[in-house]
Amino acid sequence: MMKKLLLSIFFIIATVLYVNAQTFKLTWDGTQLGDTVVIKDVSFVSEMLFDPIVTNLTSSDIKVKVRRTNISEVESTQNYFCWVACYAPFIDESLEYFVMGPGVSSAQDAFSGHYTPLSYSGTTIVEYMFYNMDDESQNLKVYVKYVANNFQLTWNGEPMGASVSVSAEFIVGELVFNPIVRNSTDSTLKVKVRRTNLIVVEGSENYFQWVLPYEDSTNVSIEYLEMAPGASTEVDLFSGHYKPNGNAGTTSVEYTFFDIDYEIIYQKFVVNYTSLPDAIDESILKGVHFSA
Repeated sequence: MMKKLLLSIFFIIATVLYVNAQTFKLTWDGTQLGDTVVIKDVSFVSEMLFDPIVTNLTSSDIKVKVRRTNISEVESTQNYFCWVACYAPFIDESLEYFVMGPGVSSAQDAFSGHYTPLSYSGTTIVEYMFYNMDDESQNLKVYVKYVANNFQLTWNGEPMGASVSVSAEFIVGELVFNPIVRNSTDSTLKVKVRRTNLIVVEGSENYFQWVLPYEDSTNVSIEYLEMAPGASTEVDLFSGHYKPNGNAGTTSVEYTFFDIDYEIIYQKFVVNYTSLPDAIDESILKGVHFSA
């Protein structure tokens, strides 16, 4: 009896998943989409756009509506969507529906998701659900991650994420982090750098350079650099320097690049400087027993 019940549940779940998977298809720039889309690595603009084509994969006419759910929002940003008509940011469900025949695809601009960062960096995640208004079990959900960055750092030819590790397998005199900094906004910025020591190995030192080199005691650059939209710095214009002074461990430093006229335009990056000992200290071996 239990086996039959489990089999019944399995077939019900499988049927529901099959129906959901086969009701709609989303394509964007000729590529069929999965359940998650990331929009990033584009020049920072006033609006980011997601406008896929929706296709009815069933053999029946469907009255299609769209429901938006904000999963995670960067504070003070805005987003809205269009389906047949465009809706205000506070509306989560389309008032209009669109009748789609079997195999019919929407026009390129029939649906669009719009995200306005308003100069705030970070990731906003929005779920869009396309569904049959007569049978909501026939639906397709897609999660869109809108990633807006005011500044982009590139190091050794690779774009950086929110954190990076700089390490040496033995204690060296100095570890250096010298990325290229790019203004990803559509405005000219007067950029300064703020350093925040998050975790510091005792006895170590660190300082940074932005236009000019600064002492270990300086946390905010005195000089600023005027950067045009899309402009990048020369190599070594910014650099972070870490001196372990013979001490092993990891020091974490946060560097914030910000516009001095409009400080909500900023980007934070964390650098983990790690220096490992080049020999095993006797104190490390105390209490350690080796077996033959």
